[in-house]
Amino acid sequence: MRAAIYARFSSDMQREASIADQVRNCRAYAGTQGWEVSGEHVFTDEARSGATTSGRPGYLALMAAARARAFDVLIADDLSRLSRDAAETQNLCKRLRFLGIGLVAVSDGVNTIANPKSSNLIAAIKGAMNDEYLRDLGEKTHRGIAGRVLEGMSPGGLPYAYRSEPVCGDKPKVDRYGQPVPIGYRRMIVEDEAEVVRRIFEMYASGLSSRRIAEALNKQGVPPPGRRWRNREAIACQTWSMSAIEGSKKRGIGILNNQAYLGKIIWNRFEYRHNPDGRPGRDGRKARVPFLRPEEEWVVTPVPELRIVDDSLWQRVKAEQDRRSASRRRTGHVPVDGRSRYLLSGLLKCGACGARMVRRGDAGYGCATRVYRGKHLCSNNRVVNRQALEGMVLQSLRDELYERRWVSELVRMVRQRLVSRVKKQSQERQDGSIRAQHRQTEAEITNVVAAIKAGSWQDGGSVLAAELEKLAQRKKRLEGALETPEKAEDNVALLRILNDLPAVVRAYIDDIGGLLARSNVEKARSALMNVLREAVVEPGTTNDGRPCHIVRLRGDLEKTLRLLPRKVNIDGSGGRI
Repeated sequence: MRAAIYARFSSDMQREASIADQVRNCRAYAGTQGWEVSGEHVFTDEARSGATTSGRPGYLALMAAARARAFDVLIADDLSRLSRDAAETQNLCKRLRFLGIGLVAVSDGVNTIANPKSSNLIAAIKGAMNDEYLRDLGEKTHRGIAGRVLEGMSPGGLPYAYRSEPVCGDKPKVDRYGQPVPIGYRRMIVEDEAEVVRRIFEMYASGLSSRRIAEALNKQGVPPPGRRWRNREAIACQTWSMSAIEGSKKRGIGILNNQAYLGKIIWNRFEYRHNPDGRPGRDGRKARVPFLRPEEEWVVTPVPELRIVDDSLWQRVKAEQDRRSASRRRTGHVPVDGRSRYLLSGLLKCGACGARMVRRGDAGYGCATRVYRGKHLCSNNRVVNRQALEGMVLQSLRDELYERRWVSELVRMVRQRLVSRVKKQSQERQDGSIRAQHRQTEAEITNVVAAIKAGSWQDGGSVLAAELEKLAQRKKRLEGALETPEKAEDNVALLRILNDLPAVVRAYIDDIGGLLARSNVEKARSALMNVLREAVVEPGTTNDGRPCHIVRLRGDLEKTLRLLPRKVNIDGSGGRI
């Protein structure tokens, strides 16, 4: 029997030898059972949390191999290595059961091959215990951070104008290298950055907008908060943005709203919840969404030695924020909700500097670098009319992208996908029916043989012998059918729609226009994103020297294939899609 091994250690353990220990234990168990473990079927994840399956390349490769039936039994040292989420543990057991793959958790006593009923019960109990372990660990960590904050230590993260230094205590513990182990970290003021903070407050209180402040700081080359980030080559790490200054007064973020500058350490303002339906981030983990907690749940510790801004300056800034907020409400310039109100939001890119393009009022789009960071950072000073740009993009998609350049390649890809899909579905239908008949025939042969052994042949031996011969021929015929699957060419009629594909796509684009006319922007955006990756807008001139915009559309054939339905239904006329 072919066996696979999975091993993992979590980020809080940080012990690489744990992987080798787990693999050795699993190999030893496989040896006692006579199971074969090849090197390509040992899957590992180092310093990866078991709270989620995304972001674990070893686990994802394991599941891909399971779906391909590359092994017959999965061995892990214990179930918590596979997952610490009770729901995922149950889903894993269901997937493996459906695929006909056994599961062994050596330390937990789970063996779905030898003891399927009791192992399923043990897996459910252990999954719940592992889930509870994570929740309990989170509570203890939360309580520990609260204690550090109450002692005046940093809860993690460093606002601009502060640095941290370790606190080891009077009798510090030492690690294996003889170095003292910190019991926490305290913030310290960075004087040159603190002066920048005070300057930002003064500029805003005197009437300058956050945009003008960011532009002034960037012109003078003042290092921004982003210089501490990892990707220091990005423009966001090299320049100030108005959003870093303005932030959100309600959520207490941004330079102008950070109460750390009043000499306070505030923790527990936000609760972060994993969105199970959210898109994975760059680390592969599901999106974490912050929710603002009630103010009475915040943990606030005064640290007057860390004050940077005095009360009078702080109050002047708050009064100025209230004045500007009231002015925006009177003129109607307030966001409606978190959804995109325009078709091309998020799809436009500046051809001069590569930044995204953002709304400039309701009329058009402008370069985000110029809007948020300063005019001197990008030469593209054009504002593109929104309605004219939307109409041009839809017309270009209708007339150029699909009629001329992409149709032949798109048809080829769709044809290849449909042939593969039809072949797979035909194979599955045929295999499912024939295998069921094959199993039934084998059972009937077993019954006939048992009847002969029991002596029933004395009263009807010739009848049983003839029946046995008939069943043997049927079994041979079914086995031959399993080896010769139905040809996919028999379903080529399903591909007739390809001749009409350009018209189908043009109609799809027309539907987007119809949705816009009915003010259903969200559905129109969702449809457009199936055919367009981005639109690059560059400043240009016409033949007679007048200024204009050059728009280059970039699509994605893989995304365009989403236009096709996921299922292929065969009817009496030969097929429809």
